[in-house]
Amino acid sequence: MCDEVEELLKQKKDHTQKDIEFHTAIAMGSKNLIIPRLIPIINSSIPLFVETTGNVLKVETIETHREIATAIAQHNAIKAQDAMTMHLMYNRRCINSKQNL
Repeated sequence: MCDEVEELLKQKKDHTQKDIEFHTAIAMGSKNLIIPRLIPIINSSIPLFVETTGNVLKVETIETHREIATAIAQHNAIKAQDAMTMHLMYNRRCINSKQNL
């Protein structure tokens, strides 16, 4: 899934559905009782975020998704959490910069 999101971003095609699938897979595999319940909120925010930001975080999205997927494949929870934190921080900064314009 991560590769599919990356390829769509590189081709400047709509990656929203694959991004949603990526985040859903992470949430479902998290073994956290709360996160899967947040899937509808997360999934509805992805297209809104892309539209609001003009999809300017393509490189950061590819990098952080790859880091998240790699950490999960390595069963490294700390590394996965750090990568997801970076992903969220990039997104928050981008949103904040748009609000300050």
